Amino acid sequence: MRSLKKLYLDMTAIRELPNGVDLESVEILDLTDSLKCYKFERFAEKVGNMKSLQNLYLNRTAIKDLPNSIGELESLEILGLSNCAKFEKFPEKIGNMKSLKELRLSNTAIKDLPDSIGDLESLETLSLSNCSKFRSLLENVSRLNSLKEIILDGSCSGLSEGLILNLLSNMGKLRPILELPLSLKQIHAHGCKEDVRSLLWYCHLNWLRSATQLDLICRPFSVIIPESSGGIFPEWIRYDNTGSEVTTKLPMNWYEDPDFLGFVVSCVYQPRHSMHFSCRFNIHGNGFEFKDKYRFSCYCGNLSDHQVWVWWYPYKMAIFKGHHHKFTHFTASFLESWREGG
Repeated sequence: MRSLKKLYLDMTAIRELPNGVDLESVEILDLTDSLKCYKFERFAEKVGNMKSLQNLYLNRTAIKDLPNSIGELESLEILGLSNCAKFEKFPEKIGNMKSLKELRLSNTAIKDLPDSIGDLESLETLSLSNCSKFRSLLENVSRLNSLKEIILDGSCSGLSEGLILNLLSNMGKLRPILELPLSLKQIHAHGCKEDVRSLLWYCHLNWLRSATQLDLICRPFSVIIPESSGGIFPEWIRYDNTGSEVTTKLPMNWYEDPDFLGFVVSCVYQPRHSMHFSCRFNIHGNGFEFKDKYRFSCYCGNLSDHQVWVWWYPYKMAIFKGHHHKFTHFTASFLESWREGG
């Protein structure tokens, strides 16, 4: 099978992948159990002959763990283990998967991640939805300099507890609080039943840290959390309004305040199965204005609770070209993308 590029074994009764199988040219290997029979239990111990593999899907299988050799898949970009209810342990050495961009572990029994996850230099998406046994990922993800998105929908208990303990253990100490990667753009926490205020506060501290480092590019950052689990408007947002728009007057000489780091906006919305939002903001006054827009997607499933979106926008992303003193007001408006024509 030296010319085979794609191998789909979903909806089969296969239980394991033998060591001797030659998959040297295969780029996509799909073992997803679409029939929910949960028969596939063991992946090949030796994967050295899968050097071209880019996408590996093991979703809804009975697999409990992966061999240490999985870390040798240097071309792998997507690893899917979602809905593997028995999967509880990741191999210790996975740092050689330098091309991995998506790691999807939703609805698994995994408790933690190995330290070597910090060596996954290309990882952009980490999904841990409904992983009720998962404890904390702080120390492991701080080195993921390409990470853009963490998905925690449905269960945040382990992470929230870890955040609180970390904050308490660092109070009064000179060493820095454990950090989220500065590349991170969004945390999804839809449907979390636990109190997520610690998560929100921790994200705020992390953003403040990044906004004060002048030698780094500070990016917009957002979090989506349920209103019923403590996801109320943060106390540090002083202006609110009903409807889809809010306008506030900027403080006198706001642009000269060294403590002014940017803007934080938030909205409450009723979720549907799939939604695409955008926030438009406008800094304006005396005939001058600066505009920007940020989009996000909410794949909320069948959630009925209102959700809260909080978005941090750094001041140093707004290039005013010498007209700082002209701006007097700030306006933020929220729209669904379909109302904007895409």
